[in-house]
Amino acid sequence: MGIFDFLFGSTDQSRCEEVPDKIWLTEQAKFQGIATEVAERAKAAPACILLVAHFEDVRQTLEAVAAGTWAVPVQAVLANRLTPDLAYGLGLDETSTIDLLVAERHPLPSEDDRLVEFARQLPCRVRVEHYLSLQDPVFSSFSGEWVHNMLANLGMKEDECIESHMVARRLRGAQEKIAKQAVSNHPADSADEWLERNMRE
Repeated sequence: MGIFDFLFGSTDQSRCEEVPDKIWLTEQAKFQGIATEVAERAKAAPACILLVAHFEDVRQTLEAVAAGTWAVPVQAVLANRLTPDLAYGLGLDETSTIDLLVAERHPLPSEDDRLVEFARQLPCRVRVEHYLSLQDPVFSSFSGEWVHNMLANLGMKEDECIESHMVARRLRGAQEKIAKQAVSNHPADSADEWLERNMRE
């Protein structure tokens, strides 16, 4: 029995909806897209919206989004701070709904999987969606400029996003390759710093 089962009782994993990744050309467009999404999600009056980052540099940018005037509570939080205490403090139950808007993929797929497992163990309905840009460090580790150039040539504008299963599969493959080459998982304040500190030379 997991800690969430102990605190809240057995959970139904079907309550957790994983939405396909949304991908923008640039980091600036990604954060603008997140702010727009917060406004849209707030209309449905969830118990709260959590803006999640794996690294502090992204969390600080999300903090500026969370500081806006919203109709529902909006918090920016690091993924490794998502704990039973946080869930308990929000007063969640089976009638509640929360949104987890995740602003990056971690270089290690296991860290992304841990975040989804957190969502699945909550006692309420949860929607998890990742917001990415082609400028994110994990993308640049495998895509170079070819994805950006391809999408730009197809007419994609900076303020538009795509949901591509092909790109998502390539990204997961890149994460798995990073996991095989990583020699440690030391904490870092950014994805770039993590890659520098933890990858084999």
